[in-house]
Amino acid sequence: MTTAAILGGALAMVVVLGFLGSLRKGFVIGLSIPLAVMATFALMGAGGLTLNVMSLGGLALGVGLLLDNAIVMLENISRHREQLGKDEETAAHDGAEEVSSAIVAGTLTNLAAVAPFLLITGLASLIFRELILTISFAILASLVAALTLVPMLAAQLAKVRFSSGLGNTAPLRAFRRLIEWLAGSYRRVLGGLLPWRWMVVAVATGLLAFGAWLHGELGAEFLPQVDDGQVTVRMVLPPGTPPERNDAAARVIEREIARMPHIESVFAMVGGHLSGGVISERPGTANIAVRLVPAAERADWPAGLWVAELQERLNTLDIAGARIFVTPPRIQGLQFGVTGNDLSIGIMGEELPELQRIGAEIVARLEGIRGLEGVEIGREERDAVTGYLPTRYTTGWAEYDVRVRL
Repeated sequence: MTTAAILGGALAMVVVLGFLGSLRKGFVIGLSIPLAVMATFALMGAGGLTLNVMSLGGLALGVGLLLDNAIVMLENISRHREQLGKDEETAAHDGAEEVSSAIVAGTLTNLAAVAPFLLITGLASLIFRELILTISFAILASLVAALTLVPMLAAQLAKVRFSSGLGNTAPLRAFRRLIEWLAGSYRRVLGGLLPWRWMVVAVATGLLAFGAWLHGELGAEFLPQVDDGQVTVRMVLPPGTPPERNDAAARVIEREIARMPHIESVFAMVGGHLSGGVISERPGTANIAVRLVPAAERADWPAGLWVAELQERLNTLDIAGARIFVTPPRIQGLQFGVTGNDLSIGIMGEELPELQRIGAEIVARLEGIRGLEGVEIGREERDAVTGYLPTRYTTGWAEYDVRVRL
């Protein structure tokens, strides 16, 4: 993430040099970026924030805002000096004064647009709070840099008579001609559209209405679906299942998985779980990691469709007492539910038949909703049947389960 942010800043400088056509102006912008970033770091430290994926993302967005403000300020100062013939300090003073109110208004508008997100609560607040705060800090730092640092550097560097001649190089001259051609084309198109202003307004209104309709058709989700091809199949058998039966059931599932298309590799672990290089013993379980071929090679088989098809096939297997779950690709380490599923509904009560009836009714209603896959009733009620295991009794050479049954 840090490397990407540095690379983004470097690419931004290349684009700035292409448009400004001056090494001196590029140096002003390039010096403003790290100073504003350091000011953002100071504000983050005062706010108790750390450097992580979210805060670095907000910092990258803030760098873009810094470029906007600094370029507007620098270009107006250059106009006062080159076109109006003012000296360096007067051009810096008058040019900065002329656009300072516009820069403040635009920056505060950006701040007002993101500030309300700090009022949200719940899980979204925990995830995106540092992102919004970092963006806000970067916006404030960019405003201060554009109003103070950029005019000062523009005035001082304008006194240097040395010219690099960067603007006269062939690539920049060709780029400048392209920009002038685009500007001329825009003026011609704009002149042709002005007599038809009501038609332009009608088309814009139609696009706005189409956008509102499209917004309702896109659907909504908390985080985008990932498709890195990592699919997990988990099987749980009743307590006390012999290892031989556990292994046989896992092999049945493996054979069914082998019939699915676009499989690159399959890794199965029976009676245990591998996580972080540590193997933990879990009798009566099987965990199968399936790696699919890259998404570009299975355009007609996205991960969601592949998971739904496999879950449907596994549900038809005749494995007594087995609960089989197929988990689609997801962001590692990010879990929003106790069970690890995208949506979990809990039902609590004392009557087991009534709980089963309510659960079946909820499943029947959920199965008609588009986008939901693998809807089924969990069996957390097993504690009411087999008992709850709150602790273990340890002797000198053995451990015994202490089971509580109501």
